[in-house]
Amino acid sequence: MELCELGSMRSYVKKNGPQSDRAVFDVHFCYHQKLCDFGLATHLRKGETACTVVGTPGYIAPQVFKQEYDQAADVYSLGGVLYTMLTGSDPPSKGPMRFDGLGMSAVELIESMMEQDAAKRIPLNGM
Repeated sequence: MELCELGSMRSYVKKNGPQSDRAVFDVHFCYHQKLCDFGLATHLRKGETACTVVGTPGYIAPQVFKQEYDQAADVYSLGGVLYTMLTGSDPPSKGPMRFDGLGMSAVELIESMMEQDAAKRIPLNGM
């Protein structure tokens, strides 16, 4: 995943280590970074669902594998990106996530973003 001018997020985290909760939440005010991969992007109108399975294991919402998903799948994937930025590891595709050293607010946010049930997942405008 590219992090604009800084190269890939994976190399940045490997070089600098996992980022603190505060550093990640403040990055918007300092750098206005944008994470994107338009090669896999699709535009969905309100109420539409997509049916193509694309992505990296651990970052893919369970609904994607059922081939019917909406914008809630993006929240799940964004939770995976946040997990990687704070822990230095990819989110596990199976088994529990490890949150060693993270503050409770970061853990709760990631867990709510990566909720398996899309209906219970925090919406983007709820963060």
